[in-house]
Amino acid sequence: MDHVTSVYISPKMFQLMSRMEDEDKSMKELISRIRNLQILSSSTSSAINVMRREMNALHKNKGYEELVRVKEGKESSVISSKKQGNMYDYILTSDSPDEYTIIFLQGNFSLEEVQLIMDRMP
Repeated sequence: MDHVTSVYISPKMFQLMSRMEDEDKSMKELISRIRNLQILSSSTSSAINVMRREMNALHKNKGYEELVRVKEGKESSVISSKKQGNMYDYILTSDSPDEYTIIFLQGNFSLEEVQLIMDRMP
């Protein structure tokens, strides 16, 4: 999609990251259980509208459960999940008037562990 920044981190990269020397043991173990991470972000209104529509359809039609919703002024964040076998799919969205970001995260970990990952991100 035009005007959307996309970042994808493969399972192989997470395997390499879990071998890093300077990470603590619990974080290394958690990183090793991540299977997929994709981030999509845009500050272009036409792309934002498409992303919002697609996320609404995904929530409505694919069985995601909303876990957390935070609204502060004109900004909102939502965390949703869906369990597939022993894996969880998490979708984290951040919506503001001038930027929309979606984070797709897949792996074998709990919501609390997702929060731990997010707290450690720069």
